[in-house]
Amino acid sequence: MDLQQKIFGIDKEALADSLNRTGYAQVSELLTSAECDELISNYSATNLYRKTVVMERHQYGIGEYKYFNYPLPAIVQQLRESIYPLLAPVANKWMQVLGIDK
Repeated sequence: MDLQQKIFGIDKEALADSLNRTGYAQVSELLTSAECDELISNYSATNLYRKTVVMERHQYGIGEYKYFNYPLPAIVQQLRESIYPLLAPVANKWMQVLGIDK
């Protein structure tokens, strides 16, 4: 099953319910082990990233996170494009409940 099919098969109601109850949702087995391994192995490839944030410098805790350069890796772009339609209705509802127009 390809990534698009896996995303299409996500239980949208369960996803929204988890986001509303806890603020996050887990989707298991979305990426294959090989896909995860590739993303992990590329973490040290500095040319793939435009910015690295070292959390200690900002008193955010321990660790770091990175922002990819554009164009994004294909799998990241596909995840972004495919998952956004699942998340947008939840975000729009939160905006409505919070009374935020934009």
